[in-house]
Amino acid sequence: MNKLCVLLFFSFVLSDDVESYDLMIKYNVNEADKHHIDTIMDMSLPGLGEMQVGYNYLTTSKWLGEKDGLIAIEYEISKMIAINKIWDEIVPDQNLKLLADIPILVYLNHDGTFSHVDEKQSHIEETFKGLVVGQTQHNFLFPFGEEAVGLSLGSKWTMKEDSIIYYAGDGDVESIMSSETEFSLDKIKTKKGKKIAYISGTSIMNCNMRFMQSGMFFEGPMTGEMKHSYRFDLNNGKIIKQTSSGEMDMHLTMEGQSWRTIINLSDKRKKVK
Repeated sequence: MNKLCVLLFFSFVLSDDVESYDLMIKYNVNEADKHHIDTIMDMSLPGLGEMQVGYNYLTTSKWLGEKDGLIAIEYEISKMIAINKIWDEIVPDQNLKLLADIPILVYLNHDGTFSHVDEKQSHIEETFKGLVVGQTQHNFLFPFGEEAVGLSLGSKWTMKEDSIIYYAGDGDVESIMSSETEFSLDKIKTKKGKKIAYISGTSIMNCNMRFMQSGMFFEGPMTGEMKHSYRFDLNNGKIIKQTSSGEMDMHLTMEGQSWRTIINLSDKRKKVK
């Protein structure tokens, strides 16, 4: 009996000493966050050529607090460089010009998901969603899911997202994607007095692609895997660095013709002062 009491006592003490971590974004009203983003996608279709889409830009998001029952942020995209090579020609992205160098008033739900942009800017909403919210349904408060709280070193958890709507190509045709990401809290380091969490993740994605490109309508299933690596400032609740890369296997049809192609994706994001 005494041995059992001793074991229970030490189990309680050891479990009480395990530090827990919350991987959620922290913000203060009128606080601005800046991130440098570099994204590239490339694929080729036999008989048509190569498609490359690349964006390099700076984002500044300022938290404005509550407005109309939602969280309001001012979001601005600047220093935009967009390189789109469609088949054999360089095609300027006219839609991105509508987003660049203007403050965009964005409303978020309290779970951190995107709600809408200000009604005066509704004409750019789909373009904003396609670029900023993206295929992974970017969450502004819980980038690792709402389950990523009270974690300990070595924790693993899964974030599932269904019926993600996004827009590819030239037009406003919807594609629908689902994804399942397994995250792992790999290590904690202290740098300059701050605790930095190192997080890895693997996403399995399935998509029903539908898009217009150069006047042609393409559709077909797409599946693939993305690998992610993050550094997260636990003191300030900010993502310091993110890198993602992977491949998507796509089967396309267009006017009775069929192709199979591999899409290579790369995404890098880094917080700047």
